[in-house]
Amino acid sequence: VYTKELRWQLIRNKVGDDLKVEVSGDEVKEKAKSEVLRQFGITTLSDEMKETMDRIADSYLQHENGANFNKLYDQVYAEKVLASI
Repeated sequence: VYTKELRWQLIRNKVGDDLKVEVSGDEVKEKAKSEVLRQFGITTLSDEMKETMDRIADSYLQHENGANFNKLYDQVYAEKVLASI
C-alpha cells in the first residue's frame, strides 16, 4: 500500500509541476472551512458565524504544528492536478 501511495504522489507531483499547479493558503483555509461545515451539516452562515468559522479554520490549520495544513494542502493540490488533467 505504501509503495502505491508513494508512486501516486510522485506521479501527481510531476504532473502538477508540469502543469504549474499552485495552491494558495487561502484555498487551503477555504477547504478547512468547507470540511468543518460538512462535518456539522451546516449549509449557510450568518456574518457572525463567518468570523467564527475563520477562527476555527485558522486554529484547525495550526493544530499539531501545521500537520492539518499540510494534509489539506495535499488534498487541494491533488484535486487541482486531477481537475487539470
